Amino acid sequence: MINLSFKKSCAACLALLVVATPASAETNPYYFGGAQAFNQISNVFRQAFAPSNDTLASTSLLAGLDQKIGRQRLFVDGSLQSNRYRSNTALNNQGYSLKAGLDWATLERLSGAVDVNASNALADYNVGSNLIPIFKRNIERNRQYHGLFRLGLVTRYSLEANLMRRERNFSAAEYAQLESRQDSASLGLSYKPSAALALGVAARHTSGVFPNYPLLFAGILVGSAEDKYQRDDIDLTTELTASGASKVAARLSRGKSSHSLSYERNFSGITGVINWTWQPSAKLNLSTQLLHDTGQEILVAGVNQNRIVSALQVTANYDLTGKVMLNAGANISHGDYTYPNINTLNFDNVTSVNLGARWVYSRGMTFGCQGKHNSRSNSTPQYGYSAGSLGCYAQGLLY
Repeated sequence: MINLSFKKSCAACLALLVVATPASAETNPYYFGGAQAFNQISNVFRQAFAPSNDTLASTSLLAGLDQKIGRQRLFVDGSLQSNRYRSNTALNNQGYSLKAGLDWATLERLSGAVDVNASNALADYNVGSNLIPIFKRNIERNRQYHGLFRLGLVTRYSLEANLMRRERNFSAAEYAQLESRQDSASLGLSYKPSAALALGVAARHTSGVFPNYPLLFAGILVGSAEDKYQRDDIDLTTELTASGASKVAARLSRGKSSHSLSYERNFSGITGVINWTWQPSAKLNLSTQLLHDTGQEILVAGVNQNRIVSALQVTANYDLTGKVMLNAGANISHGDYTYPNINTLNFDNVTSVNLGARWVYSRGMTFGCQGKHNSRSNSTPQYGYSAGSLGCYAQGLLY
């Protein structure tokens, strides 16, 4: 499953930065603390012709745990956020993010993991999909539950099963058509002929529903109904450690999906993803991802109605000194889609770039700044926009 997100403006970008400090890097198995961020945001509602600027103050409480219990490992990372806008006070909100899980193993050949991801945050505005623009608070809720079960048959072989459920909903009724539920299951065999190479093949089945798919008559909304979909794939995977500094992981899939109502999103063909991580020096780390998949599998803002999406993501991290770190990233995506009940092909291009720095003052004290710019071009001019954010934060943790 692909998760390439250009979402949530600067507030969530800084939330990800402050939560990124791992508990496992310290001698104590837990941490707790807080963070304060201030951000200047341009084009809050991501409008094409009338941008609105504002200042956002975000206060976060942070906590985490990373504890080994015999053969098992329990981990929790969570944050609570209070977000306050200077001008658009109607958008003030409380959010949270949670990632928790258990890696487990038995005395025999059984092992696996279970984990959950959950978040509440202000949703993106102007996401396209033939939605009328709104200017009120709209909270997006995401839930993901995942289980991995592995049976080591012999030294080089293992049998793996994956189960996953995803849920997404919004507080604003105008976004109801983007709400979804999805379940997926896969069963596969992996083969590791050497320490540097792993190969795999798996069968994957996905079923889901958009419970509020809009029904139009002569371009007028007359109601909604459930759009159910099914997808089946055969996945070929590989992981190759080319050297101590370079690693490649790839998936190539042949699949077919069908919808009960939105026939324009039916798909049959090849999808896949390639991830390449490269560390050319002790200070520099580069990561590149190239992917091609359907809109349901690529979680990019505004492409939920897309039939097919191609995207490129590049990130870089550089340790300028022992206490100062720099980071940069760029994301580019192209999607082809049709509006519900309308068989006209449209395009959606999203570009995002970011640049940041952080200073580790002490073991528990970190300061940082982050700038980001998003732009979008769409076959419908009103869905295009240009938006940016610039902010700084201070974080304190106790271990």
